Amino acid sequence: MRLIVFVSGRRVATLGSGEGFEHQLTYLPDVNPLDFVSLTMPVQTANWIWPTLHPFFQASLPEGMAPRWGPICSLRIDRRKGHHP
Repeated sequence: MRLIVFVSGRRVATLGSGEGFEHQLTYLPDVNPLDFVSLTMPVQTANWIWPTLHPFFQASLPEGMAPRWGPICSLRIDRRKGHHP
């Protein structure tokens, strides 16, 4: 399963879940370092890997969504001041 992650309207990463509970965030090539998903996950070329869904995503996903991801979904994070998606 895979989520497409957007920051301020720009596609920046994918969040995937393989078999078991492991999750990984993969930034797309050439992502601006200012388009980080979270301060705890700055832009880097290596994948961010966790044994469970990272707490940032647990808090950001709508309730009940994580266990039932479709094949491809999207998560939008908007840090523009005053913008409400």
